[in-house]
Amino acid sequence: MDVAFSSRAGVESLIPRGLSSERPAAGFAPAARPAAALRAVVVDESALLRLGLTRMLESMPGVARVDGVDPDELSVHSSIIREAGLLVFGMPHDVTSGWRLLRKLRGMLPAQRVLLLSDNMWLHMPAPEMGYGICCCLPKTAALVTLEAAIGSMLEAEVLAA
Repeated sequence: MDVAFSSRAGVESLIPRGLSSERPAAGFAPAARPAAALRAVVVDESALLRLGLTRMLESMPGVARVDGVDPDELSVHSSIIREAGLLVFGMPHDVTSGWRLLRKLRGMLPAQRVLLLSDNMWLHMPAPEMGYGICCCLPKTAALVTLEAAIGSMLEAEVLAA
């Protein structure tokens, strides 16, 4: 596929050639899908990763508010988590406690949008019927463009993971 580079929100992103990030010509109105702004929560033990993902999500269309939460402070932020439509979950090094924590978070969440970030390349994904709501799994070292594209497609998706 032939692509061109464009910059959006200070992050390099790919746009297929022939498409433009410019405003469309007069007389052309693309079908607008009503996008309700949602709240996002970033849960990770690394404060730096939480801050970076929070800043990136704040600049994305369709995201009204982003909160970064330390896994040890979940009980303090339970009301914030209950209002979230998107969860970005950083899997800790102890995978067993990570799955337990994700299961606890999923019990609090109303929506089915979960982005799982992990350093463990051997991480086995649970079956969809287990109800974790994982739409995408990426390494914590993924490029910003990749993270932005994955989150963007999660926000636009009408059919969500089970």
